[in-house]
Amino acid sequence: QDGSGNILVLFQQQTNLFNGSLPNGGPILPNIWFTRYAAASGTWSPPVRIGSSDLSGSDSAGHARIAVNPSGNAVAVWRETRSTVGSIVAARFSSNTWTLPALIENNTQPADRPEVAIDVNGNAQAVWMQKIDGSQANDSGYTARFTAAGGSWGAPQLFEQSTEGVFAPLVGMDDTGRALIAWEQTNAGTGSIHALHFTPASGFGTIMHFSGNSIG
Repeated sequence: QDGSGNILVLFQQQTNLFNGSLPNGGPILPNIWFTRYAAASGTWSPPVRIGSSDLSGSDSAGHARIAVNPSGNAVAVWRETRSTVGSIVAARFSSNTWTLPALIENNTQPADRPEVAIDVNGNAQAVWMQKIDGSQANDSGYTARFTAAGGSWGAPQLFEQSTEGVFAPLVGMDDTGRALIAWEQTNAGTGSIHALHFTPASGFGTIMHFSGNSIG
């Protein structure tokens, strides 16, 4: 919800019709769709697909997340799976228009569980879990930043690499653009909570450790 009471919603929906059987034997192609509630008129906009248009076969898109700032600008991220490999894709919303989906990482390892935050100036921070390479047994934590002034995503950065797996990262941002990243990481069989700050000027802060076994 933005500062004017408008509500932006993402959801997963089959791109091809499904009425008890696959259409013409083809794929159902789950993809990412969007609708917006306009507070002034009290109406919802017709749903539109914002996910990639070239999915085929067993490809799919899911785990969509959206962050909205008071001005009504938004950033969406989701997992897009092609040939069984998940990648992280993002799109931005401003002036009632979505940009085309853009890949924000190019690691050949499957990525999953993206989350995103946005600040008052339109800068955004995305996080996700992904192996560094094929030799790794567990997922590590990655983040990438969108800079509104430059209009582009920066290269992914590793915020945690460990022999214990990173799971379900979350991210939030304050009005200065500082991000707080939190995640669950198995430690001696217990999924304890970890967190750190990230600022564009100074990078990552010191990792903080908290007791507990889930971030929900």
